[in-house]
Amino acid sequence: MEKSRQPGEAAAADQTVLGMSIKAVLQHARRSHALVGAQEPDDFDVVGACYEVHASRLQLLAALNAQERIDQLNDLMRGRADAGLEVQFDRPAVRTMRRDIHDSVFQAMADWRTAGQRLTRCAKILPSQLRQDVQWPTALATVRWLGLSRTTGHLLREAQCHYMECRALLEIARSQYERARRERLAADKAFSLGAATGVRVGEALVAERAHYAALVETEAMHAIGLFRLNRLVLGSAESALA
Repeated sequence: MEKSRQPGEAAAADQTVLGMSIKAVLQHARRSHALVGAQEPDDFDVVGACYEVHASRLQLLAALNAQERIDQLNDLMRGRADAGLEVQFDRPAVRTMRRDIHDSVFQAMADWRTAGQRLTRCAKILPSQLRQDVQWPTALATVRWLGLSRTTGHLLREAQCHYMECRALLEIARSQYERARRERLAADKAFSLGAATGVRVGEALVAERAHYAALVETEAMHAIGLFRLNRLVLGSAESALA
Protein backbone atom coordinates (compact mmCIF):
# COMPACT_ATOMS: atom_id res chain seq x y z
CA MET A 1 0.00 0.00 0.00
CA GLU A 2 2.83 2.39 0.82
CA LYS A 3 4.94 4.05 -1.85
CA SER A 4 8.34 5.75 -1.85
CA ARG A 5 8.06 9.13 -0.13
CA GLN A 6 10.10 11.97 1.30
CA PRO A 7 10.84 11.78 5.07
CA GLY A 8 8.55 14.72 5.77
CA GLU A 9 5.61 12.88 4.23
CA ALA A 10 5.81 9.84 6.51
CA ALA A 11 3.57 11.15 9.29
CA ALA A 12 0.86 12.30 6.91
CA ALA A 13 0.91 8.98 5.05
CA ASP A 14 0.67 7.02 8.31
CA GLN A 15 -2.33 9.14 9.33
CA THR A 16 -4.01 8.26 6.06
CA VAL A 17 -3.38 4.54 6.52
CA LEU A 18 -4.39 4.44 10.19
CA GLY A 19 -7.04 7.12 9.94
CA MET A 20 -6.74 10.85 10.60
CA SER A 21 -7.48 12.35 13.99
CA ILE A 22 -9.73 15.40 14.09
CA LYS A 23 -6.69 17.56 14.80
CA ALA A 24 -5.01 16.17 11.69
CA VAL A 25 -8.17 16.81 9.67
CA LEU A 26 -8.19 20.44 10.82
CA GLN A 27 -4.56 20.91 9.81
CA HIS A 28 -5.12 19.19 6.46
CA ALA A 29 -8.17 21.35 5.75
CA ARG A 30 -6.22 24.54 6.40
CA ARG A 31 -3.31 23.44 4.18
CA SER A 32 -5.64 22.33 1.39
CA HIS A 33 -7.50 25.63 1.33
CA ALA A 34 -4.27 27.63 1.54
CA LEU A 35 -2.78 25.78 -1.45
CA VAL A 36 -5.58 27.01 -3.72
CA GLY A 37 -5.81 30.46 -2.16
CA ALA A 38 -9.22 29.76 -0.65
CA GLN A 39 -10.49 31.24 2.60
CA GLU A 40 -9.47 29.19 5.64
CA PRO A 41 -12.28 26.83 6.67
CA ASP A 42 -14.17 27.47 9.87
CA ASP A 43 -12.85 25.18 12.61
CA PHE A 44 -16.34 24.66 13.97
CA ASP A 45 -17.61 23.51 10.56
CA VAL A 46 -14.75 21.03 10.14
CA VAL A 47 -15.08 19.56 13.62
CA GLY A 48 -18.87 19.39 13.27
CA ALA A 49 -18.50 17.54 9.98
CA CYS A 50 -16.11 15.04 11.61
CA TYR A 51 -18.55 14.24 14.40
CA GLU A 52 -21.41 14.05 11.91
CA VAL A 53 -19.50 11.46 9.87
CA HIS A 54 -18.67 9.51 13.03
CA ALA A 55 -22.31 9.54 14.14
CA SER A 56 -23.64 8.52 10.73
CA ARG A 57 -21.12 5.66 10.60
CA LEU A 58 -22.37 4.36 13.96
CA GLN A 59 -25.97 4.76 12.85
CA LEU A 60 -25.33 2.74 9.71
CA LEU A 61 -23.59 -0.05 11.63
CA ALA A 62 -26.44 -0.14 14.15
CA ALA A 63 -29.05 -0.27 11.38
CA LEU A 64 -27.23 -3.16 9.71
CA ASN A 65 -27.01 -4.98 13.04
CA ALA A 66 -30.73 -4.46 13.68
CA GLN A 67 -31.49 -5.72 10.17
CA GLU A 68 -29.52 -8.91 10.83
CA ARG A 69 -31.30 -9.45 14.15
CA ILE A 70 -34.80 -8.93 12.76
CA ASP A 71 -34.03 -11.24 9.84
CA GLN A 72 -32.91 -13.94 12.27
CA LEU A 73 -36.06 -13.43 14.32
CA ASN A 74 -38.22 -13.69 11.21
CA ASP A 75 -36.51 -16.96 10.22
CA LEU A 76 -36.96 -18.39 13.71
CA MET A 77 -40.64 -17.49 13.73
CA ARG A 78 -41.15 -19.05 10.32
CA GLY A 79 -39.50 -22.24 11.56
CA ARG A 80 -41.63 -22.29 14.68
CA ALA A 81 -44.79 -21.63 12.66
CA ASP A 82 -43.96 -24.50 10.32
CA ALA A 83 -43.56 -26.72 13.38
CA GLY A 84 -46.84 -25.50 14.84
CA LEU A 85 -45.07 -23.78 17.74
CA GLU A 86 -45.63 -20.11 16.92
CA VAL A 87 -48.84 -18.10 16.90
CA GLN A 88 -49.53 -17.23 13.26
CA PHE A 89 -50.90 -13.71 13.84
CA ASP A 90 -47.57 -12.61 15.33
CA ARG A 91 -45.79 -12.94 12.02
CA PRO A 92 -47.41 -9.98 10.15
CA ALA A 93 -46.44 -7.62 12.98
CA VAL A 94 -42.83 -8.80 12.87
CA ARG A 95 -42.77 -8.54 9.08
CA THR A 96 -43.86 -4.90 9.39
CA MET A 97 -41.05 -4.22 11.85
CA ARG A 98 -38.65 -6.00 9.52
CA ARG A 99 -39.67 -3.80 6.60
CA ASP A 100 -39.26 -0.64 8.69
CA ILE A 101 -35.78 -1.70 9.85
CA HIS A 102 -34.73 -2.53 6.29
CA ASP A 103 -35.93 0.95 5.26
CA SER A 104 -33.85 2.46 8.06
CA VAL A 105 -30.73 0.89 6.54
CA PHE A 106 -31.29 2.77 3.28
CA GLN A 107 -31.86 5.99 5.21
CA ALA A 108 -28.67 5.43 7.23
CA MET A 109 -26.73 4.90 4.00
CA ALA A 110 -28.11 8.16 2.61
CA ASP A 111 -27.21 10.01 5.82
CA TRP A 112 -23.68 8.55 5.70
CA ARG A 113 -23.24 9.78 2.13
CA THR A 114 -24.54 13.25 2.98
CA ALA A 115 -22.25 13.54 6.01
CA GLY A 116 -19.29 12.32 3.95
CA GLN A 117 -19.96 14.87 1.23
CA ARG A 118 -20.05 17.66 3.79
CA LEU A 119 -16.72 16.52 5.26
CA THR A 120 -15.14 16.34 1.82
CA ARG A 121 -16.33 19.85 0.95
CA CYS A 122 -15.02 21.54 4.08
CA ALA A 123 -11.97 19.38 4.94
CA LYS A 124 -10.93 17.94 1.55
CA ILE A 125 -10.77 14.33 2.78
CA LEU A 126 -12.86 11.24 2.25
CA PRO A 127 -14.96 10.04 5.21
CA SER A 128 -13.06 6.75 5.20
CA GLN A 129 -9.89 8.69 6.10
CA LEU A 130 -11.30 9.76 9.46
CA ARG A 131 -10.28 7.59 12.39
CA GLN A 132 -13.07 5.43 13.76
CA ASP A 133 -11.99 6.13 17.35
CA VAL A 134 -12.55 9.87 17.13
CA GLN A 135 -11.28 12.28 19.75
CA TRP A 136 -13.79 13.54 22.29
CA PRO A 137 -13.11 16.97 23.81
CA THR A 138 -12.18 16.96 27.50
CA ALA A 139 -14.32 19.03 29.84
CA LEU A 140 -12.44 21.85 31.50
CA ALA A 141 -12.95 22.49 35.19
CA THR A 142 -16.37 24.06 35.66
CA VAL A 143 -14.89 26.66 38.00
CA ARG A 144 -12.62 27.80 35.16
CA TRP A 145 -15.59 28.24 32.84
CA LEU A 146 -17.47 30.16 35.51
CA GLY A 147 -14.53 32.43 36.21
CA LEU A 148 -13.98 33.21 32.55
CA SER A 149 -17.68 33.65 31.82
CA ARG A 150 -17.81 36.53 34.29
CA THR A 151 -15.11 38.39 32.40
CA THR A 152 -15.65 37.52 28.74
CA GLY A 153 -19.32 38.24 28.32
CA HIS A 154 -22.42 36.80 26.73
CA LEU A 155 -20.89 34.53 24.07
CA LEU A 156 -19.07 32.30 26.52
CA ARG A 157 -22.00 32.19 28.95
CA GLU A 158 -24.25 31.13 26.08
CA ALA A 159 -21.83 28.38 25.03
CA GLN A 160 -21.57 27.17 28.61
CA CYS A 161 -25.35 27.00 29.03
CA HIS A 162 -25.70 25.14 25.75
CA TYR A 163 -23.05 22.61 26.79
CA MET A 164 -24.68 22.01 30.17
CA GLU A 165 -27.98 21.33 28.41
CA CYS A 166 -26.22 18.90 26.07
CA ARG A 167 -24.60 17.12 29.01
CA ALA A 168 -27.95 16.69 30.75
CA LEU A 169 -29.53 15.35 27.56
CA LEU A 170 -26.62 12.93 27.13
CA GLU A 171 -27.13 11.50 30.60
CA ILE A 172 -30.83 10.97 29.85
CA ALA A 173 -30.07 9.36 26.48
CA ARG A 174 -27.56 6.96 28.02
CA SER A 175 -29.99 5.92 30.72
CA GLN A 176 -32.80 5.34 28.22
CA TYR A 177 -30.57 3.31 25.92
CA GLU A 178 -29.26 1.13 28.75
CA ARG A 179 -32.80 0.43 29.90
CA ALA A 180 -33.90 -0.44 26.35
CA ARG A 181 -30.87 -2.71 25.93
CA ARG A 182 -31.68 -4.58 29.14
CA GLU A 183 -35.27 -5.03 28.01
CA ARG A 184 -34.16 -6.36 24.63
CA LEU A 185 -31.78 -8.84 26.27
CA ALA A 186 -34.55 -9.97 28.61
CA ALA A 187 -36.92 -10.42 25.67
CA ASP A 188 -34.30 -12.45 23.78
CA LYS A 189 -33.83 -14.74 26.77
CA ALA A 190 -37.55 -15.16 27.34
CA PHE A 191 -38.10 -15.95 23.65
CA SER A 192 -35.40 -18.61 23.69
CA LEU A 193 -37.19 -20.24 26.65
CA GLY A 194 -40.58 -20.04 24.95
CA ALA A 195 -41.80 -17.45 27.45
CA ALA A 196 -42.09 -14.48 25.05
CA THR A 197 -43.56 -13.93 21.61
CA GLY A 198 -41.66 -12.83 18.56
CA VAL A 199 -43.60 -9.58 18.65
CA ARG A 200 -42.18 -8.77 22.08
CA VAL A 201 -38.65 -9.42 20.83
CA GLY A 202 -39.23 -7.33 17.71
CA GLU A 203 -40.67 -4.44 19.69
CA ALA A 204 -37.73 -4.57 22.11
CA LEU A 205 -35.29 -4.56 19.20
CA VAL A 206 -36.99 -1.59 17.55
CA ALA A 207 -37.00 0.32 20.86
CA GLU A 208 -33.31 -0.41 21.47
CA ARG A 209 -32.47 0.75 17.96
CA ALA A 210 -34.38 4.00 18.42
CA HIS A 211 -32.76 4.78 21.76
CA TYR A 212 -29.30 3.99 20.38
CA ALA A 213 -29.93 6.35 17.46
CA ALA A 214 -30.91 9.07 19.94
CA LEU A 215 -27.80 8.37 22.03
CA VAL A 216 -25.45 8.65 19.06
CA GLU A 217 -27.05 11.90 17.94
CA THR A 218 -26.85 13.31 21.47
CA GLU A 219 -23.20 12.26 21.85
CA ALA A 220 -22.31 14.19 18.69
CA MET A 221 -24.28 17.24 19.85
CA HIS A 222 -22.55 17.07 23.25
CA ALA A 223 -19.09 16.81 21.66
CA ILE A 224 -19.71 19.76 19.35
CA GLY A 225 -21.07 21.84 22.23
CA LEU A 226 -18.04 21.04 24.38
CA PHE A 227 -15.66 21.79 21.52
CA ARG A 228 -17.29 25.18 21.01
CA LEU A 229 -16.99 26.00 24.71
CA ASN A 230 -13.37 24.86 24.97
CA ARG A 231 -12.52 26.74 21.78
CA LEU A 232 -13.79 29.97 23.26
CA VAL A 233 -11.94 29.40 26.53
CA LEU A 234 -8.61 28.16 25.16
CA GLY A 235 -8.40 30.14 21.94
CA SER A 236 -7.41 27.33 19.56
CA ALA A 237 -9.18 24.35 18.01
CA GLU A 238 -6.28 22.01 18.76
CA SER A 239 -6.34 22.87 22.46
CA ALA A 240 -10.11 22.51 22.52
CA LEU A 241 -9.77 18.85 21.46
CA ALA A 242 -7.05 17.95 23.98
